[in-house]
Amino acid sequence: MSRQRYFVVGDRGLNAGDGIFVPTLEAMRDRLVRIRRREVWTLVISIHGAEDLLATQGGYLRDRNASGAYEADDIRRIFARNRNFVTWRNRFGPGKVVLNACQVNQPFEKVILEALLRPGSVQQAQGLGRACRPGTTVQVLEYRTRPIRTRLQWNRIPRGVRRELERDLHRLNTESGYFGAPGVPRKLLLHYYFDEEPRGGWPVVRVTHFRRETSIPFYNRAQHPRFLKQCSGHIGSLPGRRPTVPPAMRR
Repeated sequence: MSRQRYFVVGDRGLNAGDGIFVPTLEAMRDRLVRIRRREVWTLVISIHGAEDLLATQGGYLRDRNASGAYEADDIRRIFARNRNFVTWRNRFGPGKVVLNACQVNQPFEKVILEALLRPGSVQQAQGLGRACRPGTTVQVLEYRTRPIRTRLQWNRIPRGVRRELERDLHRLNTESGYFGAPGVPRKLLLHYYFDEEPRGGWPVVRVTHFRRETSIPFYNRAQHPRFLKQCSGHIGSLPGRRPTVPPAMRR
């Protein structure tokens, strides 16, 4: 059974693999309410972002009036003020949300989390800030220089080699988590590698700064001293003040 749902909103180029494409956040909402899972699960969203704005296309980050641009009030209208969605969220909603979007600051991320998370979640907004982005790569295990993407391939590998490969997965899980979320239980490593998006790979998300890769894990970035120094804009602006939106930049 799937423990994660991965949505790509508006721009197929943001897909890290096997994501569910939807054209808008409204369409994502309508797909979400079909999920009936009481156990804790994770929602991953890839979408364009600026400091206090989400957008279905990068160019919309320059135009807040575009139909595919979403400010805080739009997030509240689409999710938090939709009675049908709130009823679903409170019973079946995600226990964790990974916002795979550039530069979103902490106050805006908090609005998004409050709108989407089921009651009882302890997830806190961390923010990113200007010039900081999530950098996603999919790490693929190999045997005899061939990528391992299916369980059929895996089962044909000698047991001793499989143990070594599982240790590699455990290291990735410990250092970087899974798809921008905290690490998964060790007994579920192969489930996540083969059966969760992007299926047949381990998505590693680290913070980038001015498009340069760093070693900062995305999932606990706010605890990292380099993040606090390089991405100080993650805390955003005071309520009622609006920062200037930077030019659209792709991840």
